[in-house]
Amino acid sequence: MLYSQSELHFAQQHYDQARGEASAALRLFQDISDEHGAALAITGIACADRVSGRLDDAARRFDRALGVFRSTGHHLAAGFALVNIAEIKLQRSELDEAGQLLSEALGLARVAPVRKTRGTGAPPHGRGGPAGR
Repeated sequence: MLYSQSELHFAQQHYDQARGEASAALRLFQDISDEHGAALAITGIACADRVSGRLDDAARRFDRALGVFRSTGHHLAAGFALVNIAEIKLQRSELDEAGQLLSEALGLARVAPVRKTRGTGAPPHGRGGPAGR
């Protein structure tokens, strides 16, 4: 529930609130040893950091989440993290590195299974925002 609220705040461009809700969700995921849920929450915090100009914090968090997504085989979430790291690289004019990251993300998207939410045709976690689509 907290994580979903963080996505709502993110969509409303209330980034401090999104960060707070994602941080609360992170603590809960850690309490129940849900590594994947924690990585999603970290991604939510990282998204809020990135759009708020906290690029170093965002890059560290995306990289941390990326490691979890790679180890659990969650290709779409890993691709999402890579795209966000690439956006940070673009903001820093690190164009070659950004291009490499985007190519890697595209490769992950090509091997990721396609899943749809029953009856809607939407991705399993909705569109946009920090959920690691």
